Amino acid sequence: MNNLEKLVASAQQNPGVTLEQDFYCTPEIYELELTRIISRLWMMVGHVSRIPEPGQYFLYEIGQESIIIIRESETVINAYHNVYRDPCHIQVFEGLIFINLSEDEPPDLETLYGSYHDFAEQQGLARAKIANMKSYPTRANWKLVIENFFECYHCAPSHPEYSAVHDRLKILARGAGKGTGPEAAEREFTPVFEQWETESRAMGHLTGVYPGGNEETGDVRASRTFIQKGFQSETMDGKPACKVLMGNYRGFDGGVTVFVFNPMSIVQATNDFAVMTQFTPRGVLDTDITFTWLVDEKAQEGVDYDPEDITFFWDVTTRQDKTITENNQAGVLSGVYRPGPYSIQEANLSRLKTWYLQRISVN
Repeated sequence: MNNLEKLVASAQQNPGVTLEQDFYCTPEIYELELTRIISRLWMMVGHVSRIPEPGQYFLYEIGQESIIIIRESETVINAYHNVYRDPCHIQVFEGLIFINLSEDEPPDLETLYGSYHDFAEQQGLARAKIANMKSYPTRANWKLVIENFFECYHCAPSHPEYSAVHDRLKILARGAGKGTGPEAAEREFTPVFEQWETESRAMGHLTGVYPGGNEETGDVRASRTFIQKGFQSETMDGKPACKVLMGNYRGFDGGVTVFVFNPMSIVQATNDFAVMTQFTPRGVLDTDITFTWLVDEKAQEGVDYDPEDITFFWDVTTRQDKTITENNQAGVLSGVYRPGPYSIQEANLSRLKTWYLQRISVN
């Protein structure tokens, strides 16, 4: 049994605690992660509106790889390694561009996420355009970055803006999704949530949960929840950030639609704008976080929306998360670091850990 196998076996025997230090800082393990996990995922890299004309392109960098994403024609977008022009697997799903660096033929996006179409159509993702983009280079291992994103135990003390915008009981009961909070909070929140669902459906909007993915992606889904009573959008005053509704929405129902494609590729959307979230490993202790804000293709900047109004909420929250995660990484690197227990509000992290250990063990 080699060192990695010993580490995995030890971690599997203790599912309720964080990973051992080596998983967060060892170059050899990081290189295996790129091969065994990251390269096998469909990584969301951009939106088709970024390259509307033939010949236009952008670069996507992951690990030590540089990938060219280029529009060849009105209907064809391709991806190539930026060295020998070797082609990469690429597919477009509802206006979102994904690449896969696996040497084998990956599963089709339709097979993985076909259940998301109704929500994506309602949101109008394929009929959107980019309103703003921002990158947050973070000095931390990619697993610490996504662990921070997939729990909300830290939200109340660390994110005053987020906690002011989102319903307090929802954060406690379902901060990181259903089943991630105390049972008493869930019982209290359920009738509130069901009332919102009833009102949203009465407007002709879809609600619910649509599972997707496979063993490579882990437990993923598209789902809808609400912000808080009286709030129409994820803004500090709850008022719309864009005057033009996205997709097929008939009005503001105060909902948030979340599309989880894999732990590295997520879209979160209100009635008036959507946010593409990309987590990209660049080194064992370096991760790029990229946010791309989308609005309806008919919306006009300066008339229907101000890019700063749209970006403020997630920009301030992500800058706070960057500081939190970098501090966490510093703590993990300490000589006295030991794996600690997850709280009940960090149930997602236990599931992420199980997924990670299964994937890192597969050659």
